[in-house]
Amino acid sequence: LLFTATNTGDIKVWQFPDDHDQQKKVLPVRNLIAHCDKVVALKPISLEGDIVDEPSLLLSASIDGSMAIWDIITGDLVYQCELEHGITCADIDQHTNTLFLGTTSGEVLCYRIEEMIVCASQGMDCQIPNGKFLAHAEGTGVTAIQYGGEGNLGRKRPAMKTNTNTNTNANSN
Repeated sequence: LLFTATNTGDIKVWQFPDDHDQQKKVLPVRNLIAHCDKVVALKPISLEGDIVDEPSLLLSASIDGSMAIWDIITGDLVYQCELEHGITCADIDQHTNTLFLGTTSGEVLCYRIEEMIVCASQGMDCQIPNGKFLAHAEGTGVTAIQYGGEGNLGRKRPAMKTNTNTNTNANSN
């Protein structure tokens, strides 16, 4: 499957022919409608139990402040939320299923995807973010976001092991 989005909020789902026949037309199989402005992020989501490399959900996020989670197979809207500020970018930590959203206000919001789905199943509105911080000056807006793992940025690195091999023939010809 391939997902495309527009400046008007339209999302299309495309499926390629199984036999990869270049003569067959690729046609959209589904339209997903939840946004009324530019879609800035489309991210696959794999939940526990999903087959590796076969996500079951899709996140879409828009500059209009709306985010949605879709069932990839059925196209059903699983979760939808309208935030106070526009969403400018998104990324997902696939190991913990944590969603990171950059906003027009300069904030980064963090959500646990499983909790979002539970809220939706109980008919609740948008959940409160699991984390939130001002990444850039108020009104500057976050323009890109990429989760890079736990890391140790800004922390002292552990001492590197030195080679205790005293063989002097290694450097001679």
